[in-house]
Amino acid sequence: MNKRGAIEMSMTTVVVIVLAMTLLILGLTLVRTIFKGATESVNLLNDKVKGEITNLFAEEGGNIVVKLGAEKTAKVPIGTTNFGIGIGARNPEGEAITSRDILNYKIYLPTETVAKDCKTINQLSDSTARNIFLIQFNTLTQFDEISGPSAFSIVRFSIPSTWKVCSQKFLFDVYRGSELVGASFFIVEVVKSGIF
Repeated sequence: MNKRGAIEMSMTTVVVIVLAMTLLILGLTLVRTIFKGATESVNLLNDKVKGEITNLFAEEGGNIVVKLGAEKTAKVPIGTTNFGIGIGARNPEGEAITSRDILNYKIYLPTETVAKDCKTINQLSDSTARNIFLIQFNTLTQFDEISGPSAFSIVRFSIPSTWKVCSQKFLFDVYRGSELVGASFFIVEVVKSGIF
């Protein structure tokens, strides 16, 4: 009689452990999806990405946007290659952009230095940033695609595997000819590789 009770208790314990592990895995997957949503790399300028950037114009009310959520921060693991951030600009007068030469953008480092930024920890400078970014860093660059009054591009960069954990603000300016249309920023937070 006691042996039958022991077997039932063992089976119940196994079922409880399996259910607990399943819920734990589902919970971790949900948390990973939530945290990764705003900071995931943009690979293609498809209609969905362009639509999200266009919606950001309406929400933020400006002429330039960075597709990284409210904090404008991309968490990028050390050793990541070809990470992409979606950016967009719109003609301030609302007229269709008829040439790639109408709007241009520039990504560059701010002059101020903070203790935990990549400029200090990893000796990031304009010359080393040119090796990291797959665009012409600190130089006026044409947008990848134009649609009506809006222009879209993907800023791609790679984080070397030799880097240490750091955080760096990058400035993003858009020009129409020599006129500054708008200015914004984004932050690249270099993190250790892990499950998230």
